This record gives sequence, structure tokens and C-alpha cells, in this order.
Amino acid sequence: MSGHVDSDSVYAGNPAKKLMTLDEFRVKREKKQLEEAKNVVLEYKRRFNKMPPESELDEYFFLLRKDDNLSAFKEKMELMRNYNVSKKTIQTHKTRFKDYQDFLNYCLKEE
Repeated sequence: MSGHVDSDSVYAGNPAKKLMTLDEFRVKREKKQLEEAKNVVLEYKRRFNKMPPESELDEYFFLLRKDDNLSAFKEKMELMRNYNVSKKTIQTHKTRFKDYQDFLNYCLKEE
């Protein structure tokens, strides 16, 4: 790429075109992740005839909980080598669900 690009944006293509801001991308991705997590729960329930333990959805921890004890998720948060940024983000993030059971109830209601 050459020329000026906004630093807080998502670009794609050749030539590169601005698709959206990073905030728009985050909102879009959170919605998709919620749908993905719900599908994991429903497929697990269909396949095993029971609700999945929370550990089966560990890659969705950011959507499902706010936890001051992040040690259980440290490995996931270090994958992109930005642990401190991830920690700050999750500590200020407002989750949609009060706990894992609340999320499961949402999945069943949406079934």
C-alpha cells in the first residue's frame, strides 16, 4: 500500500479499499462470535444430549464473562502477544450475560 490510510480502519483488496473502522469491525465480529458460540452450544446439546461445560467454549470467554481473575484465560490472551491490552479490554468490557448459565438460557431461548 502507498498513500495515506487511516490507522483505525480495516482495509482489503488490491488496490486497498477501506471497509470499516476498527470499532465497526469489533461490533461486527462480536455479533458473529455470539452466533458462533450459540451454534456450538446447540450442536453440543444435539450431539451429546446435554449442555456443554463452560470449558468447551473457552475461545468465547471474552463474550461470556467478565472476570477479575483472568489466569484461566492467560494463554488465550497471550496468543497475539498483547496480554496487557487484552486484560485492560476485558476488564472494561460490558458482557451481555451475567454468567455462563445466563448465556445457556439465551441459547435455549433462541433455539
